[in-house]
Amino acid sequence: MKLAIYLYTAVLSICPLLQAEPTANLKVHLKGLSSKGGVILLGLYHDETTWLEKPARGSKSDARGTESTVELKGLEPGTYAISVYQDINSDGVLNCTFFGMPKEPYAFSNNAAGTFGPASWEKVSFLLKEGDNEIRIDLD
Repeated sequence: MKLAIYLYTAVLSICPLLQAEPTANLKVHLKGLSSKGGVILLGLYHDETTWLEKPARGSKSDARGTESTVELKGLEPGTYAISVYQDINSDGVLNCTFFGMPKEPYAFSNNAAGTFGPASWEKVSFLLKEGDNEIRIDLD
């Protein structure tokens, strides 16, 4: 009987360790895409130190029409930011003018805009909660 009690107690103490980590899903609704086609390149960043340098997750999809939805599943809840652009000529680069102004549609989460450069982490970051989340980004 004592053995059964010890086994039961051991199983109960392990159960919390077996529970899955909370996960979040994110639907990103994109508006304002060019009808010229190409691909949509989206980067999801998890902290300020890697902002625009190393995305935690990326997505590449064909650009069809002026709207699209990108789904990212199995994310850890927390603070994130998004950078997205439509690579019209599919060369893997956000093409810019001589003065550094993008020639292809681009945007950041929260529809944030930068001044003489990309938007700051403070402007683009958002909280991703456990479960299903949705945001909208308008490309320029």
